[in-house]
Order: sequence, then C-alpha cells, then structure tokens
Amino acid sequence: MTAIIDLKTLYKSNYLQWLEETIKCLKARQLAEVDYENLIEELEDLAKNEKKRVKSLLEQIIRHLLLYQYWDLEKPRNANHWAAEIISFRNQLNEDLSANSTNNFNNFVNIFIAQSKLLFFSFENLFIFKD
Repeated sequence: MTAIIDLKTLYKSNYLQWLEETIKCLKARQLAEVDYENLIEELEDLAKNEKKRVKSLLEQIIRHLLLYQYWDLEKPRNANHWAAEIISFRNQLNEDLSANSTNNFNNFVNIFIAQSKLLFFSFENLFIFKD
C-alpha cells in the first residue's frame, strides 16, 4: 500500500522517475502498486494531445490550400512555400495516422468535417461588408 503513496508522491516531485516506475510496475504485472489516478490522467491527456495535433495539421493543410488557391496577389511570391507546407503537413498527418491506425479513419473524417465547417464559416465572415 505504501508503494501507491510513494508513486503518487513521486508523480508530483519527479515525473520522469514516476513514469519509469509505473512502467516497471506494469511490466512486472504489479498492478496493486500502480498509481491509477495519475496514469489515467496522463493517458487522457495523451489522447487529447494526439487529437489536437491531427486537428492542427488538418487546419494548416486547409489554410495553405486556400491561400494557394485564392490569394492571387501573393501567389507568385509564395506559391512554392505554400505548396511545400501543404506537402509537409500532409506527410506529418500521414505519419501520425499510420502510426496510430486503430479507428483513425473515422476520427480523421470527423475532425476534417468539423475543421472544414469552422474554416468555411470563418472565411465567410471575412467577406461580409458592414456599413
């Protein structure tokens, strides 16, 4: 029972050591010693961060596609840069989705649709002229 208290204390004082000790406990199947509360919190944060990364990459892809497609004034100067960014973001997204392939297609589609709607409404508001 003291191992749980020690791990909980360790989490607050030395995160890296807490992580290493938690991994050791899990590998050794010493489940009674695992700091479940903080482990669950860390796993939830990890999932949130992964979703944020995919969302951010999709947002960047769409933004640069729109710049490339519609900003004619800056296109001669920036087209190559925008194209390179699109390729880079797509590659990063592809790597992330390939590494975490479990049910990512559904998540990808849902996030893409949500981002497309957000960007559409944002750009639509830019072109509303007010008196």
